Amino acid sequence: MQVAFSACMQGFFLAFALWLQAGEHFSPLKAGLAASHVGVGGNPWPVILGLVVAGAGLALLVIPLVNVVLAAVPVEAAGGASGLFGTAQQLGGALGVAVSGTVFFGYLSGHSFEAAIVHTAPYAIGAFVLCAVLSMLLPRTAVSEEALLES
Repeated sequence: MQVAFSACMQGFFLAFALWLQAGEHFSPLKAGLAASHVGVGGNPWPVILGLVVAGAGLALLVIPLVNVVLAAVPVEAAGGASGLFGTAQQLGGALGVAVSGTVFFGYLSGHSFEAAIVHTAPYAIGAFVLCAVLSMLLPRTAVSEEALLES
């Protein structure tokens, strides 16, 4: 789940930053502050709504995922599990940048930057949906109540 989430998050934000800076000609500072000043077809609400949903997903997934995964690991393996978790983030980010970048730049030849970002966004949305489905398979607590009572 961490690989998929990092892939969609980092991959999408690469394409988003490229669209703002190269397509909309925003400076890096303006791009970072620009959510209400950009839009698809002149309407900023799809962009704002998408960023709010992505931010909420980030808050609702990453912190509980870390707690669920690492709390269930024995103390002697915590360092390795933490390293594996970080590696999953990096691997997911690299895969997401590769896939989103390939889709974005592949569609860009012959199309506008706006068309390229609109074509790239469904891949990120699909990965977010996959994360939501996978999160339903996680246990409600990191450690069972019986295990807590035993320790």
